[in-house]
Amino acid sequence: MAWFQHKSVAKMWEGKYAAGIHLTEEALGHVETMSPGCISAWLLINHALFLTKIAADEDNINERSALTKKAERFYQLAIEHAREEYPGQMPHFQSRVPQFAYTGLALLYLGCWESTDSSRLGICTTVLPDDIKKATNTIAAVEKEGPGCNVIKFLLTVAKACLQHRYMDNLAQLSAEGKIYKCEKTIERLRKVKMDPDYQVSLCHAATLNAINEGKFEKASRLLGEAEILLPDTRNEDEHRLRWYHQKSLLKLQQGKHAAGIQLTEEALSLVSIMAPGCISAWLLINHAWFLTKIAADEDNTNDRRALVKKAKTFYQQAMDHAESEYPMQMSYFQSRVPQYAKIGLAFLYLGCWQSVDSSRIGVSTDLPRDDIIKAKDIIEGVQNEGPVSVTQNTQAETINNTTVHGDGNISVNAGKNSAIVINTSPQVSEKKLHHSLRGKSSQLQFADEDELVLAVPQRVCKSPRPNTKMQATCRRYIDNLAQLSAEGKILKCRCTIAKLLRTKTDPDSQVSLRHAATLNAINEGDFKKANCLLGEVEILLPDTRNEDEHRLRWYHQKSLIKLREGKHAAGIILTNEALFLLDTVTPGCISAWLLINHAWFLTKVAVDEDNADDRKSYMKQAEQFYQRAIEHAEREYPRQMPNFQSRVPQFAYIGLGLLYLGCWQSVDNSRLGISTDVPLDDIRKAKNVISAVEKEGPVYNVSKFLLMIAKACYQYRLSNHQEAYELAKEAKNFATEHTFSRFVDFADSIVKYLQNFV
Repeated sequence: MAWFQHKSVAKMWEGKYAAGIHLTEEALGHVETMSPGCISAWLLINHALFLTKIAADEDNINERSALTKKAERFYQLAIEHAREEYPGQMPHFQSRVPQFAYTGLALLYLGCWESTDSSRLGICTTVLPDDIKKATNTIAAVEKEGPGCNVIKFLLTVAKACLQHRYMDNLAQLSAEGKIYKCEKTIERLRKVKMDPDYQVSLCHAATLNAINEGKFEKASRLLGEAEILLPDTRNEDEHRLRWYHQKSLLKLQQGKHAAGIQLTEEALSLVSIMAPGCISAWLLINHAWFLTKIAADEDNTNDRRALVKKAKTFYQQAMDHAESEYPMQMSYFQSRVPQYAKIGLAFLYLGCWQSVDSSRIGVSTDLPRDDIIKAKDIIEGVQNEGPVSVTQNTQAETINNTTVHGDGNISVNAGKNSAIVINTSPQVSEKKLHHSLRGKSSQLQFADEDELVLAVPQRVCKSPRPNTKMQATCRRYIDNLAQLSAEGKILKCRCTIAKLLRTKTDPDSQVSLRHAATLNAINEGDFKKANCLLGEVEILLPDTRNEDEHRLRWYHQKSLIKLREGKHAAGIILTNEALFLLDTVTPGCISAWLLINHAWFLTKVAVDEDNADDRKSYMKQAEQFYQRAIEHAEREYPRQMPNFQSRVPQFAYIGLGLLYLGCWQSVDNSRLGISTDVPLDDIRKAKNVISAVEKEGPVYNVSKFLLMIAKACYQYRLSNHQEAYELAKEAKNFATEHTFSRFVDFADSIVKYLQNFV
């Protein structure tokens, strides 16, 4: 009997459960021939553990229930056998066997199947109050019998943590109820006993939500940093990473940092495309839709708002499709909640009442089609008919969290209004499921062309052919020369020249190029409504052009430039992210370089608003890469084409780099001098080199000259030459005033006022 017991233990540690259950089944015949005692009790416990493990891997509810019932019977039988040991014999076993059995029983009652190598918290989707009471009694029985060995202490701690988990229903719910401290301590207790990387990441995510609910965003960022370090060691990295993106973007949503948030969800969409659809991806899609909703709320241009609303609608609908595609009998709670939030979001869209985390923009759309009102009515009635809905007045910063424990070993955390995570507490991912989660793009993830998933990373410099006919060279000359005229402040002359050319150059490519020139002139004039109107005309003509890709890239540059000038950075970053996909369709040149510079400026602006040092460093590094890539693209322009752009593009990029290195982030609407209190000497040296490079390349004119003055002022500021920095800033302000660069006068004035404090 002892041989069978030890042999089966060996199989258990080896993970050979089929062989182990075969041994214990065989040994049960010998149990009947012997008097009960501790030896037979250990064998019965082993058999119960094998049944527990087999139940853990069983998807069929009825079969799992039967296996669980069997395991329960064998645990109880083991306790009875241990009690019948001969008096005065095996005293240690007489105390330890019941402790092991009681602990195993407790975990069974709690629906938290414990095996020798891992704990499968949450296989049972629901646990009856009576079972929780039974678990409480068995844990109390173990504690009453006195201190056990180290293994018993460990298992008892796990059982008590599981009991605490069941009492509170879930960590997120506890946090949402305002029991922040209790939730925090429970997570700390679990982190001490759950050392598997998947557990640690999952608990980091739970702690992050708790920190967000507490309003401790710095702590939440730190916890996400810890999770990020552990991600490569997890067995289900893609799913954990998608959850990480969801929580990181939720953090930005709570902070009102919509540009940073949309950048995160744009990146995460690439992960959505490689995973099977489900509730986790659905929550990410909802977050993305909320960011689009918020951006739409701030959009004055009717066409742009309509396009953003259409995108948001698509993502809400995709979220519902993903939730419906969740594995059968898994995340049943989320399968009802996710569509509710998506449909409510859709209703707000149809009603033109854009709701965001910080305000409600009722009445942004003054005229609503009756059809949209009917759609909203149908959605609201549909949600009400589907079942009870928890209605609160909370904003997303006051999220109501609900967590459900599921049969796949996951803890699902609903983080309130359109935000959720699912904590994977099962480090064992079967090959079948892993293959399913990493398979190709689901048929339900077929986005329309306008919603193509684009990686928000610098694309390689390609060598795809770009038309260089006489007509295209002429079009580029129009753009280059007219842009220079406008940049010199000769707005009226530029407008008249364009009007004359539009009457004589009637081919689609010329018409598009001249309208692009007129758009830039309108932007420089500060007439954004006119600029948007001209770009609308360009969009209609684009399909008829011979060089559509290049013209479209120029369209994206100018459209994003409008957003940059208007200070709509979140909307701008969506545009530049979309445009990055086009970079692989045209050879590098000044047109692509301008787009890259715009993207770098948006990233710079995102960094301006970032309080977290690591996040800011990451954004600055990305911006640096895009500035450098812009320089590389401009250097590859066709010989003798766009000579003005060939000189101006690198100047803008170098100046942008200089401001980055100096830690003085410049944007179109304000200056944030001195955000970085400590700038490495090496960065100051780099800034000096790029400023020198601009001056060395030749004379600098117009806007470039103004920006160079600003960069030099910032450089002197970093050297603590405050008087010289102040004089340079005043010179820049006077230059902007003299050359009618009205959009830069206020910006220069803010720097002058800032530096006055140091003179």
